[in-house]
Amino acid sequence: MGMLSRIKRKELEGFKEFVTNLETTTEARRKEIIQVAVLEDPIYMSWVIKNITTAEEVVKLSSDQIEKIINNLPSGLLVMAKAFFNTPELTYLKEQVISRYMVADFNDYLASITTLKRAEQEGAQFLIMKVMRSLQAKEDIYGPIWQLPPVELMREDKMQSVTGFKEIKFDNGAIAAKGHMIKNHRHGEWHHFFENGKLMAKGTYDQGQKVGTWSFWYLNGKTKAEGSFKNDSKHGPWNEYDHEGNMVVAEYEEGKRL
Repeated sequence: MGMLSRIKRKELEGFKEFVTNLETTTEARRKEIIQVAVLEDPIYMSWVIKNITTAEEVVKLSSDQIEKIINNLPSGLLVMAKAFFNTPELTYLKEQVISRYMVADFNDYLASITTLKRAEQEGAQFLIMKVMRSLQAKEDIYGPIWQLPPVELMREDKMQSVTGFKEIKFDNGAIAAKGHMIKNHRHGEWHHFFENGKLMAKGTYDQGQKVGTWSFWYLNGKTKAEGSFKNDSKHGPWNEYDHEGNMVVAEYEEGKRL
């Protein structure tokens, strides 16, 4: 249980940095980080998740804020063209957001793009997000309004108890996780839940470390993943399912997907 502890020490600054890092991480990796972090502290992560935004949300900012982002990007219009090439937001961006004196250049950049790899487009979107959050931190733009957690949430460990049965609850009173603690560590079988009460994950801890077989579910109750942990990291074969129930077998070694 070390990842969030390090972040919480920086309080609100660490919270914002963590959100920004997740926003600029590939979707697959982001989901993996969130899945593990939610087990560590579901209350903290509920605040993190509600603050995560995407490059598509940048389009909803006022035109003067978007212009500031463009002006602070290296090759700003080209980056915007790559980020929104062939996306639903492109028409709105050209017609309602890009200033008239920029439209011709923007269209030229779009016309110059013949093929665009997903990784390249994603990289452009991540760069926009980093610049947007940087300008927001300097109060040069408002950006998406932060929904910040109470500082007390980062100054106390809601996951710890002494010894015995423990229930962790969301702000709305719903149970987030339950199981037994031994000397301030989770031990034995624990159940983790979504805020609507449905089971999210089930597995075993050994002195605070995830071990043995674990199962995860989607919000709709369908199986998401099944596999084993070793020393708190995924290890060995994992059965992973998409929302339609299609399964792939992924191999992990000490938390790294092979």
